[in-house]
Amino acid sequence: MPRSKNLQIALAVIGGVLVFVSAIVVVTARGILDRDQFSMRLARSLDDERVAGYVAEQAVNGLLELRPNLIGVRPILESSIREVVQTAPFRAVVRSSARTAYYSLFDSTGGQRVVLVLPDLAALLRGALTGGNPAVAEKIPDSLETALASDAAEHAFTSFITFWRVAKRLLLAFWIAFGLGVALVLSSIAAAPDRRKGLVFAGGVLAVVGIGFVAMLPLGRILPFFITDDPALRGAMTGVWLSYFAGLRWLALVFAGTGLVFTAAGTTVLEAANPITLARRQWDRIMSPSAVPAMRLARSAVLLVLGGFAIAMPMFTLTALGVLVGVGLVYLALLELFRIILPVVDTEILEETGGFGQSAKILGAALTVVVVLLAVAAYFATEREEVALAAQGAVTECNGSARLCDKTVDQVAFAGAHNAMSNADIPQFMFPNQRHTVRRMLDEGIRMLALDVHYGVPAAGRVRTDLDREDTSLKKIEASLGPEATAAAVRIRNDLGGEAEGKSGLYFCHGFCELGAYGMGPTMKEMRDFLVEHPGDVVVLIVEDYVEPGDLAREFAAAGLVDFAYTGSAKTPWPTLGQLVQDNKRLIVFTESGRPGEPWLQPVLDAIQETPYTFA
Repeated sequence: MPRSKNLQIALAVIGGVLVFVSAIVVVTARGILDRDQFSMRLARSLDDERVAGYVAEQAVNGLLELRPNLIGVRPILESSIREVVQTAPFRAVVRSSARTAYYSLFDSTGGQRVVLVLPDLAALLRGALTGGNPAVAEKIPDSLETALASDAAEHAFTSFITFWRVAKRLLLAFWIAFGLGVALVLSSIAAAPDRRKGLVFAGGVLAVVGIGFVAMLPLGRILPFFITDDPALRGAMTGVWLSYFAGLRWLALVFAGTGLVFTAAGTTVLEAANPITLARRQWDRIMSPSAVPAMRLARSAVLLVLGGFAIAMPMFTLTALGVLVGVGLVYLALLELFRIILPVVDTEILEETGGFGQSAKILGAALTVVVVLLAVAAYFATEREEVALAAQGAVTECNGSARLCDKTVDQVAFAGAHNAMSNADIPQFMFPNQRHTVRRMLDEGIRMLALDVHYGVPAAGRVRTDLDREDTSLKKIEASLGPEATAAAVRIRNDLGGEAEGKSGLYFCHGFCELGAYGMGPTMKEMRDFLVEHPGDVVVLIVEDYVEPGDLAREFAAAGLVDFAYTGSAKTPWPTLGQLVQDNKRLIVFTESGRPGEPWLQPVLDAIQETPYTFA
């Protein structure tokens, strides 16, 4: 074999390997290393029945571990959880949680083990059961932090994330390797003794690279067998794999298409290298009755395996045959196209010469077809992919309107309720300002809640204001009522309140807790449930706080609301509602005292102006 022929083959093969390896990392990296793409693809994996079914099954198992007494209603739980997993709010929760988890996965120092858990499923499940089975809904725990996978699967996922942490740092090197690989494949054409044959060989290498990309998708079915014995988990892992590596389909289209164009361009002027002709010859040689016994035995074994595979997986076989037929038809179409184009370019181009001028014209024509046909195909393919991805768990309305998503917070009117904690649905609450509970007000469209928080102590079936801990409350009352009226009120309060029967804590009260009070915790958890169930809503709280910021923060943290709290400054330009929704920072908390302590507690006077009560 001539030395230049060896060089041509080496350049093409090495270039093809570089392109294959680097392109997988470069193309897949966008879906994994980009925070938005990472979260959208995870949400899209729920389209796969195997993923959705596995998540639902794990949720039921975890719930029954926490509440064994619910075993009798397992069918109800299974159907309800499966319904929840397929809803837009759950996908939005997954998408938002994935964006939040992205930092710990890729931007932190690394080294920690990745634990897969279900996000906020308990709140959504309670909401789904409340209408049809309120008794069951009440038994759902506040949180459902159920592990999604076995130790082996989580170890594999941790290794997967570790690989991409390294790949993130080496991404530029992979881009360089990709460019070098493409350059080597093209250089192999120039190095070929007959550049038309070089064009055919390079096209074949690129086609093989494209087929390799397609082969990466079935790999997601094989790898789980080495990780777990659980069939359900294997299916879920396959579904997630296909979601993140789906972009390789379009990469396969580009490279296989380029290979077909190169091959068709080369074989137009070199019919002896026609792959269809060569394949026919090889088929005749393999199937020849006069073949040696060893060849015939091998032929029989191969045909037996292929036949058994076709019987076992008929749909996959039909799909593969359909792809092969499609590739063949595209090749024949391109072959005919070049037979028309090339003579128009140069009437001597079909002559059996290997001159550089003819080869350059052939290559130029081939590249032109590649740019035109594949650019159009890739554009529409990737555009459709982006549209489909963006719709996964996407929130299209903010506070009930798509138009509000582009409005900043200070450009939006929030329907509000003054003294929202004071309502007629709370037993023993005297002189209520509102008719219904905070949760019902949220359900009916209220998006700004003014709440008074005091220290209180249980006493004789009621709650007495802990004036020893909140001197600001007494001073405010005194400023409003005067010293004598305040002193009288305190005497009456002492007579009615009784002796303390428990520890001091945080309560929703209006002025005096003796006139009506209830603990913050349950209402705060209901507020969190609302935010989980309505991923497109932004809520504003104005807390008239008579308590220390640290105590208030602990109550918010216990309810899980801190995760939703907006931490930006009220003195800087406000973000849009769409940005708050995307970042899942949809709770804006103001305090009237403005005391520092937590980054998400905003001083109300820095951002809000009220009509003074002194106005007549």
